[in-house]
Amino acid sequence: MLAYSKRGSYPNQEGMVIKKLAFYSCLVILLFSSCLNRPVPRRIFDLSDHPRAVEIPGTLIVMDHQNQGTRNEMPEWVTAFLEGGLREVETLEEYEGTRVFVSRNEGISFPALAQWREGFSAELDFPLLASRRIEERFLLAAEDPETYGSFFPALIRAASDFPWEGPQRAGDFWIRWHFIPDPPDPEDLDDPYDTPMERISWEFLILVTIEEQLFASQFQEILRSLNPIPPPSRDQVSDTNRVIDSFFEGF
Repeated sequence: MLAYSKRGSYPNQEGMVIKKLAFYSCLVILLFSSCLNRPVPRRIFDLSDHPRAVEIPGTLIVMDHQNQGTRNEMPEWVTAFLEGGLREVETLEEYEGTRVFVSRNEGISFPALAQWREGFSAELDFPLLASRRIEERFLLAAEDPETYGSFFPALIRAASDFPWEGPQRAGDFWIRWHFIPDPPDPEDLDDPYDTPMERISWEFLILVTIEEQLFASQFQEILRSLNPIPPPSRDQVSDTNRVIDSFFEGF
C-alpha cells in the first residue's frame, strides 16, 4: 500500500523530478559545448579564379583567419577580393565612388608579416600600388609593352614617383592558407621528382581606398606631364590613345 508524504505527493516523486532536471541540464550543457567546440568549416577557393593564380593549378583552403577566434566571418571586402579581385570589391556599396587597392604580403613568419603590416603607410606605399594597377591595365590591352613605345616606361615611372593625394588605409586582414596542388601530368614534368609541393603560409592584406574622381584627376595630371624620349611613333601614339580613351573600363 502506498503511503503519501506530508505534502501530498508520492514519496519518490520529488527525487525523480530532481534527477530529470539534472539529466536535462547536463544534456543542454553537452549540446551547447559541442556547438562551441565544433570546428569552423574551412572555406575552399579555386585557385584558377583567384588573384593569387599561379602556373601551378591547385586548391586553396583557409585554415585560419583573423576573425576566426571571435567566430566571425571574413570581412566582405576580403571575400570579394579573393573571389573577384579589386573590381569585385569596388562593386560593394560601401566602396561606391572609390578606387580600391590591396597590398599583399605572404610568407611563413607571422611576426615578420605583422611587422610589415605595422610599418605600412598608405601615403608612402600608394604610388607603387597605383603604378602596378596602371601597368596591368595597359598590359591588359596589349601584352607587349613595345606597343606603346617609350610612353609606357615613362608613364609607369611617373606614376610611381607621383605625390598622390587622398589614399586612405581602410582595413587589414590576415589569412592562413593551405595550398594543395593538383596532381601533375608526368608528361609535363622535365624532372619526375620536380613535383609541386603542398605548402602552408600566412597572407596579410591591407586595403587602401581613394576617391574615384580624385584618382582620375591625378592620373590625367600625370599624363599631361609626360614627355617620353624618344617620341613614340604614330602607331604607338594611336595605340596609347586608344587605351587612354577607355582606361577606366576594366581598370
